[in-house]
Amino acid sequence: MNYTAFLFAALLLAGCSPSERGRGVAAGWGSPVFAHAPAAKRLSVKSADVAGQWVMTIVIGTRTFEDRVTLVRDAGGQLGGDLEVVGLWKAPLERVSVAGDQLSFELVAPEKEPFRVRYAGTVGPDGRTFVGLATLPDEGGQTMGAFKAIRL
Repeated sequence: MNYTAFLFAALLLAGCSPSERGRGVAAGWGSPVFAHAPAAKRLSVKSADVAGQWVMTIVIGTRTFEDRVTLVRDAGGQLGGDLEVVGLWKAPLERVSVAGDQLSFELVAPEKEPFRVRYAGTVGPDGRTFVGLATLPDEGGQTMGAFKAIRL
């Protein structure tokens, strides 16, 4: 198991207290809210309503970042929006897709050397959490980090 996959599993399964923030781990990364939910409590086959403001905490290596994600549905029903790395940059979302409780989107990070990032994961049964992995599609799908987003 590679380091990132191990970190992701540890964050989801071990649980973290608020005192652990100082060690680069975001509070609230306890047991997965989606992985073992009974079928009756999981979102229906109908796609989750994900439009709104989200605060995303992402762990990349030993660093933790807080991002802001805005998802909007246009008059035609298409999802779009943007992701802001607070204090650094904002980028429009591309390829936004929601199917049942699965949500994904991509963006091109406007760094000195731009790169594509894909966020994909599961919306929790209450529709207020989104947990998954950020990967680099142009790098063979290499995992960049684990994230958890909470709807505001």
